[in-house]
Amino acid sequence: MANKEAPPMAGIIFYINPMSRGCIVRWMLEEVGQPYETRVLDYGPPMKLPDYLKINPMGKVPTMRHGYAVVTEAAVRCACLAAVFREVGLSLRNQARHP
Repeated sequence: MANKEAPPMAGIIFYINPMSRGCIVRWMLEEVGQPYETRVLDYGPPMKLPDYLKINPMGKVPTMRHGYAVVTEAAVRCACLAAVFREVGLSLRNQARHP
């Protein structure tokens, strides 16, 4: 029988380095008001460790993980958060249409 990896937490994990471009995503995480865990990685070797490369094969930050979904692009992370937490009203689908 194959040994299966345990499923990731259902919550949001935000991998970042303070000098990265992660402030936009952190702002969006705060706007949606959902709990999230921050994992700070140093540039260089820590981003190339096998455990992190399983999450983001490019070995870069910022990265966001929500359950099995891993998102590495800032605009997509923000759009994803707006869509998943639609009740906050940040999704374009929530915006009034102009005549």
